Amino acid sequence: EITVRTADIQDRFKFFETYKEPEQKRREFRMTPPREGQTKSKTPDREVYVDPDIVRSDELVEDSVIAKNTHTATKMLNKFRQMEENLLKGQEIQGPKPLKRFTPPR
Repeated sequence: EITVRTADIQDRFKFFETYKEPEQKRREFRMTPPREGQTKSKTPDREVYVDPDIVRSDELVEDSVIAKNTHTATKMLNKFRQMEENLLKGQEIQGPKPLKRFTPPR
């Protein structure tokens, strides 16, 4: 019969259960220390070029404006009309292209 002393194991691993790393102060890093008697002035704001073709996530652009500019609804309507005409004319629906086959060398 084997007996296991759990109290002894608990004492050994209590350190790992309760261990916390000591908190360290973060040092402020500067390439060059400030000169004595001078305070740092604010940098002037500069103008940033904004390209009208680029949409950023922080800008709110209405979907209707984008759809109107790109004529999305008109293009979709024309595509469906073309599909209906193709069905009425009896043209075959184009499926996926057949797989390419090759003859292995002899």
